[in-house]
Amino acid sequence: MDRVASAMVDGRVTPTKTAGLVTGLACVLHAPSYVRPFMDIDEASLAAIGCRLVEGGRVYRDAVENKTPAIFYIYKAVFAVFGRYNMVAIHVAVTLSAIATALVIGAIAARYAGACNMPLAMKSTGMTSSAVSAPRDAERARRWAALLYVVFSASYYPKMLAGNTEMFAVLPAALTVWCYLRARVASNQRAAPIPASVASAGTNKRK
Repeated sequence: MDRVASAMVDGRVTPTKTAGLVTGLACVLHAPSYVRPFMDIDEASLAAIGCRLVEGGRVYRDAVENKTPAIFYIYKAVFAVFGRYNMVAIHVAVTLSAIATALVIGAIAARYAGACNMPLAMKSTGMTSSAVSAPRDAERARRWAALLYVVFSASYYPKMLAGNTEMFAVLPAALTVWCYLRARVASNQRAAPIPASVASAGTNKRK
């Protein structure tokens, strides 16, 4: 009975509904950063460098921080459009990055769940691919992976809401994995390496 109820619930959860849940949850969890200022040393340094770049400065010459360049230019772009030291705009950009990352991670989880469960279901039931539960399992994986990323990327302590390098770097890293998996499918499951440096160049943070 529980499995029947679960199947009915999962049947109503579509990628569009999952995207709506992810977006709503991310906005709720990140909302405190829109209305309550907080101090984060890394974010303050990045904001200062971003403003210096808006004024015509050059990175690593007029402003120095031990981060890779892309994060500085993200801050520069946001400040150029919304004004210097507009941290609310930065935090909105963080939220958008978190939403996009969660959706990509959900797509990765759905692809893995579908690929892993399809052969097992077909072997155990003798049904055709259109009749097995792999699509439902894939959507369940998509939903939970995306929602859990949103929760655990924002809920540990206030610094998690700051516009740090990591919050922007995870998106190109996730896209790298997604592109790799698509390439494997296109090449009939043969490994098709896609250099991580292509997607994450300039964003990875060295610890």
